[in-house]
Amino acid sequence: MLTDQLLNSLVARDKPIKKSDGGGLQIVVTPNGKERWRQAYRFDAKQKSVDGGEYPATRLHRARVWSEEMKALVANGIDPIVHKKDAKFQAAADLTTFGMLTREWIEARRPAWSPRYARLIEGRLKSDILPIIGDKPIRSILPRTMLEALRVIEARGSYEMTQPCDALSQGRGRHVPKTATDRGPLPGGGVRVRSTNGCVVWRYSHRRV
Repeated sequence: MLTDQLLNSLVARDKPIKKSDGGGLQIVVTPNGKERWRQAYRFDAKQKSVDGGEYPATRLHRARVWSEEMKALVANGIDPIVHKKDAKFQAAADLTTFGMLTREWIEARRPAWSPRYARLIEGRLKSDILPIIGDKPIRSILPRTMLEALRVIEARGSYEMTQPCDALSQGRGRHVPKTATDRGPLPGGGVRVRSTNGCVVWRYSHRRV
């Protein structure tokens, strides 16, 4: 088994050096002198390994706990590499705001718009929507939040506005997983908030009669 004394005594060589702690946990010393934790495991009849961070930032005792966590994932039919990628994805998605998606959507569509139309859309969003929900995480936006924003539009006399936030499904933005956002028709007519292709989409269309 590994010890801190042994870990501190490891010297880099021309090729990576591996030292095992047992149970699949290894420390790998790279030629540039970095020491990184790896957990070796088998999944779907394939030999794999997942990175567990750098030593000494991740101490030996924490690496052993992490190793047990990775083995528990495998025992439950979860590939640790996929789990790690999903965790990063979820963390990024939690930080994605409506304003960020809006800017990406505009830039993705701008080549197909005339300058006048681009100014119109940007102006509407900056005046009506972004001041209210621009800094809100997309996962936190509920239908009542959208309804509040849309009431502002009505108050300003913008009686027709349909604005889908679907830039991500065009492959140009940051994909956001399905959320816990409420879905379906809302009071007051033409408001609908739903999840499609993993992206929250809101639509509003109201005409004066």
